[in-house]
Amino acid sequence: MTWRLLTLGVDGEALGRKIKADPVLKKTSLVMLSSQGQRGDAARIKDIGFAAYLTKPIKRSQLFNCLGILLGDILGRKEDGYELSFVTRYTLAEVKNRLARILVVEDEIINRTFALSLIKKLGYRVEAVANGEEAIQKLKSFPYDIILMDVQMPGMDGYEVTRIIRYSGSEVLNHDIPIIAMTAHAMKGDRERCFEKGMDDYISKPVEPDKLVEVIERQLSKSSSKDPKATDDKSISDDEGFDGSDLPKRFDGDNELFKKLLRKLLEEVPLQMEGLKQALESNDASLVEEIGHTIKGGSALLDANSLRDCAFEIEKAGKSCDLNLARTLVQKLESEYKIISSGPDF
Repeated sequence: MTWRLLTLGVDGEALGRKIKADPVLKKTSLVMLSSQGQRGDAARIKDIGFAAYLTKPIKRSQLFNCLGILLGDILGRKEDGYELSFVTRYTLAEVKNRLARILVVEDEIINRTFALSLIKKLGYRVEAVANGEEAIQKLKSFPYDIILMDVQMPGMDGYEVTRIIRYSGSEVLNHDIPIIAMTAHAMKGDRERCFEKGMDDYISKPVEPDKLVEVIERQLSKSSSKDPKATDDKSISDDEGFDGSDLPKRFDGDNELFKKLLRKLLEEVPLQMEGLKQALESNDASLVEEIGHTIKGGSALLDANSLRDCAFEIEKAGKSCDLNLARTLVQKLESEYKIISSGPDF
C-alpha cells in the first residue's frame, strides 16, 4: 500500500493522515523523516498524529534512541518517571542527558547526601560512594558518564583516583570519563592543579544548584563556549557567623532537606570533636587535619560559617603539625558549636 501511494505522488504527510484515519492502523506510531526542516513543521506533523519528527541527515544513534523511546525501551517508560508525547532531535538531546549516569565521590556524609538529593532533583540518575577505593570498584563494573570527585579525601584522594582512571592499564571501563573536581578550598591555583592532574572541570563547595547544572551540561555536551577555568574563585573566609543567605537558592526551597542535614551536622560534630581530642592526645597531626577538613565541609554546606572557619584553621594547624594551636582551636570549635546548637530546635 505504501508503494502504490508513493507512486501516485502521495507524500509522507498525506500517508500519515491516511494511516491515522484508518480505524485499523490509527494506533500505529509514525516517525517523519524529513530532508528539509522549516519553522512550524514539527507542530504540523504532530497535529497529523506523528509520534516523532527528525530531520536528515540522521545519526544512527538518534534513530535508535527515537525508536527505543517509542517502543518504551529507554528512559521514556512511565515507570522511570519520564514520558515524551512527541519526539524531536531536541527532545532526544534531553533524553540523552536524562540517561546520563553520574557517580559522586564524597567522603563527608552531609555533602554526599546533599549532592545526591540535588542531582536527583535535576533529573539525572546518580549514585554515590564514600571514598576513592569504592569509586574505582564502581568504575570497573559500570561505564558512568560523569564523575563528581571530591579532591581531598582520607586514604586515596581525588587526584590519585583520577590518576588511576586516566591510566590506560587500569581496569576502569572508561578512561576518558569527564571528571568534575569538587573542592572546599576554592583558592587560587587549586583549579589549575585539578586540570593538571587530569580533571576536566571544577566546582567549589558548597555546591550551588545553578553552577552544578552548568558544569554538568557543559561536560555532557562538550561544546560550551564558556571556559571551565572561569568558574568562581570564592575564598573560604568570605562570610562570618551563621549566614544562611545562600541557603534558599542552594536548597531550592527544600526546607526539610536542610533541617535533615542540619540535624545530622549537630549529631556528627560532637563525635568529631571527641575524635580531635583523641588525635591530639596521640599527637596524630594527619588525623587532626582530616577531621578538621570533614567538619569544614559539612558546616560550609549549611552556611555555619563560624564553625566552618574554625574547622578550616584546625585543618591547617594539623597540616602544619602545629598541635598546640590545634588544641586552642578545638576549644573555640566547642564554643562555636554551642552557639549553633542552642539555636532553633529542628
